[in-house]
Order: sequence, then structure tokens, then C-alpha cells
Amino acid sequence: MDAEVQEVALTYLDMRACSLKELERYLLRKFPAKKDAVMPVVLWCKAQGFIDDITYATRIANSFGNGKKGSRKTLIGNLSKKGIARSDIAHVMEKVAIDEQAPAYRMAAKKLVQIDHKLQRDIEQGKVQLSQRQVLLVRKQRLIGFLARHGYSKQTIETVVSNLLHTNPLDE
Repeated sequence: MDAEVQEVALTYLDMRACSLKELERYLLRKFPAKKDAVMPVVLWCKAQGFIDDITYATRIANSFGNGKKGSRKTLIGNLSKKGIARSDIAHVMEKVAIDEQAPAYRMAAKKLVQIDHKLQRDIEQGKVQLSQRQVLLVRKQRLIGFLARHGYSKQTIETVVSNLLHTNPLDE
């Protein structure tokens, strides 16, 4: 095992927690000429308990849920980007409770102000002519699209939009 690669790996792990794949990518960037020495060091770090993808993913998921940062889909995407295996992600997602409604509601409330401002400006400038019912439908459609693009589930979107707009989720 290459001592230089091992030292850099330990220094990196001392600075921040990471997944097995993140450490591998980092070491390959630092030592492109020593590709054969990287994997043994990564596996040694895992064997020593310095890297545990499930613990790392659980910590990220807990901070994600407690910080109200977004949807389950966003969390799964973040964990995938960090190189966590799908089976490990599935295991973590079973154990961690994510409250999607609070962050979705905050995001939607903020976006609704922007939507209303833009609609009002467009109506005042004569760019669009909408009835009151059409304005309500446009607001609802734009909010639904916004939340869907951010990865929220259909159920979360329906609940948030109906609460925010004080409408029945079945109304069109």
C-alpha cells in the first residue's frame, strides 16, 4: 500500500466525512499516475471503519430531514451523486422520516408571491387578459409545475397547493 496515498486519504477523511466513491474520486484526482494504489487504500480505510456509506448516508438524510431542505427525490439524487449504492440508499430511506410538506409549503409560498407579482404586472401592461377564474387556474398550474420540478410527490403537491390557495384538491 502506497504511504503517500494513504496519508492523503487520512488527511482528507480527517477534514470531512465522505463516501467510498467520493474518497476514490478524490484520490484518483490527486494521484492520476497511481491508479493502482488508490483502491487498496480506499478498501483499507473501509476495513478500518473510517468509511461507512450507510452511516454517512443516514447522517446526510437526518440533517436533510431536520433542516427541511426538500423532497425525498432530491435527497436520493444527492446521495446518488455522492456515490452511495442504490441498495444503501433504499436501506437509509426506509429508516429516515422526511417531512416534505414544510419545505414545499415554504417554497410554494415564496413562489406564489413571484407568480402573483408577474401576473399582476402582465395584466396591468395588457400582455394578458384573464378572468378571475383563469387567474386562479394559472396560479395553481404554475405552483404545481414549480413543486413538481423540485421533485415533490403528487400527494405533497396537492396538499400544499390546496392549503396555500385554500381550494379543494379535486377542483380544476
